[in-house]
Amino acid sequence: MNKLLCPTCGERLVKAGEYLYRCEKCSEEYISIDGVISHVYMTPVNLSQSIALDTLLLWIKKRLGVPEETYFKADITSSVLMLLPYWLVIMEGKADYSGLSRDAEFYGIKGISLLEGLKPAYRYMRRRYRETSGQVERVVSYAMPATSREEFGELDVSREVFINEVLRNVRIPSEMRIYFDRERYKQMNTIIVDVDISPEEARKRAVEEARRRVLSVIGRSCEDISELDISIDVKQILLIYIPIWIFKYEIRMRGKKREYLGIVDASIGRVLYTTYPVGIRYRLAFIIAGAVHVLIGLGIAYLLKAPPYTVLGLGLSTVGIPLLIRGFMRGRGEEE
Repeated sequence: MNKLLCPTCGERLVKAGEYLYRCEKCSEEYISIDGVISHVYMTPVNLSQSIALDTLLLWIKKRLGVPEETYFKADITSSVLMLLPYWLVIMEGKADYSGLSRDAEFYGIKGISLLEGLKPAYRYMRRRYRETSGQVERVVSYAMPATSREEFGELDVSREVFINEVLRNVRIPSEMRIYFDRERYKQMNTIIVDVDISPEEARKRAVEEARRRVLSVIGRSCEDISELDISIDVKQILLIYIPIWIFKYEIRMRGKKREYLGIVDASIGRVLYTTYPVGIRYRLAFIIAGAVHVLIGLGIAYLLKAPPYTVLGLGLSTVGIPLLIRGFMRGRGEEE
């Protein structure tokens, strides 16, 4: 096997992980894909701990039903900066296709207008198929987590929250990236998540996604495809670390301390996920509205036993159940 050399200083690269290499001299990190050496990147940490916390609390303060004093009463119990690895695959998709598309044909008789006299009035429509062909070209970017880790016990963040609310909601800026400096962030006690998904797996998933997107574009103009030739050219595969701040904070409400969670993208300041307190009056409004819907609905279904009224009553009760659930739940959400 040929020795891998650092593109920056020319020194030997040593294995630093399952898919990572590090220069012995300048400590730069690289990945090797199909024999091509490329840097490991990250998006910059633009939000310090205090600014990220302020961003989170201001966002929470604007939610419906959140008590006004939440911003001032929040007591931070823990905070940590985490770096999440993502594969970013940039591709070019091309497709030549032919098939049948469906058009609308309007027809009818002439109508009479008192103001304009005799004029065409197409009163009917029928659909007909016609032959069509064309070419589609698209540049597709696909990002996916480079880790399969699902448990973060040291953070006490549930698997469901981390997978569904954090990993899938992170957005990868296309231009805003810098070289990754592992040693610097180790000194800051940052949690750096290991890469355990191969670039080959990322390439496979990305090609499938690019093919799906190209077919989606073709489907807008061609309903029945008879001939199709798709080629997906992978231009670049990058490994990018995304920094996120994870906060835990307590708020004393009605004599009790409750703990809440907040996760903020440290590059762009987007709130990825948070739980927050909801005022008792706001929750009572949902509980009362839900209870009224359920009781009225059940009353109608029980007293007026004719089928239409039974359906109406059950429908009202069905509307009331989500309102009751909303009233008893903690506030939670993420930035759109």
